[in-house]
Amino acid sequence: MIRSCIFLLAFLALNSCHSTSNENNLTGYKLEFWNNSPEANGWTNDWERLLTRNQTTNLNRIIDSFKSSTGLEIAIITLDTAYTTPDNFMDLASHIHEKWAITENFKDSGFLICISSGYHMIEILKGEKVKSLLSSDEESKIEETGFVPYFKKSENYEGILFGLHELMANLSPKIQNPNSRKNYPVHK
Repeated sequence: MIRSCIFLLAFLALNSCHSTSNENNLTGYKLEFWNNSPEANGWTNDWERLLTRNQTTNLNRIIDSFKSSTGLEIAIITLDTAYTTPDNFMDLASHIHEKWAITENFKDSGFLICISSGYHMIEILKGEKVKSLLSSDEESKIEETGFVPYFKKSENYEGILFGLHELMANLSPKIQNPNSRKNYPVHK
């Protein structure tokens, strides 16, 4: 009996050390990702591996077409749970939005759709010059009616595609001069 208790205590102690080691490694990995997050590779960056190559290509084509007709830029990223915690999800999304220079205008004039399927989180970030184009209520409605219904059914591509179309449909009528890249912050 005493041997069993000693063995059990030793096992629990070792398991606790192993768990702490894994947590420290994961925390270190998240910090490393924060400090060295990848550069943008097109408009759609699927770091959670939710999309096929063809789906990513299709989303990039749609965003390219929207940018050509409106001058507005939209990027999409998916974040694996290994890259952040639920508490730091928004901070990491903001950090990436600030860091990325997909084009010279993106930080101020771009929209970033940040998704974590693993955490069931989505956030739409807006550059300073385009904040007036999308209210918080409109953003919430797009997230809740465009993305989330499909995500609940594990239809990630369909959710991203439908949510992207909802965002573009909301923004398009608010653009003063669709062919100008300088005059878009107009809210009717």
